[in-house]
Amino acid sequence: MDYDLKPGFHPRRRRPGEFAGHTKQTTSTRTVVKMDFNRSRPEQVIQTVDLREEHLPRPLASVWGAFLYEGLMTSTRNPDRREHVLLLWKDSRARLISQSCRYLDRIWAHSRDRLQEVAWPEEPFEEAVVAQFGELVGYHLILNKGELPDNDEADAVIHHLLERYFETQTRTKEGTDSP
Repeated sequence: MDYDLKPGFHPRRRRPGEFAGHTKQTTSTRTVVKMDFNRSRPEQVIQTVDLREEHLPRPLASVWGAFLYEGLMTSTRNPDRREHVLLLWKDSRARLISQSCRYLDRIWAHSRDRLQEVAWPEEPFEEAVVAQFGELVGYHLILNKGELPDNDEADAVIHHLLERYFETQTRTKEGTDSP
């Protein structure tokens, strides 16, 4: 969103006659798509994510952070998961988010070279890897008295999730390519 820096203008204040429509940000591992759902046909603005970047690209970081947080705090098997995690963490939610998001760069570093292999995945990467990793970090936190995994443990889990994801995508692709 471009901000007009005219005197008296505030980015959250609408201009007369301007409709404050709702937008939703969605993503795949290669593109970030912003869609305006107040139009009859969604207008799409696509930013390509460069898979060669050393650090996780900003547009993708916010999306991956949301999936990580969702996995960390929710569980279909444990409806009280959020309370358990926060009780054992013994610090603020913001600190938990900032500390757990350090793993996102590790996921990016391990996966970016292989993401080109998956053109249109059957299962979104964010759900299969990032949210699943968040869930496992939450279990680690609960089972280890509020401690997050060290980098070696995190790397082992990330490696396992990535291998499983890419193996599944390869099998799915081979199944659709068969006559």
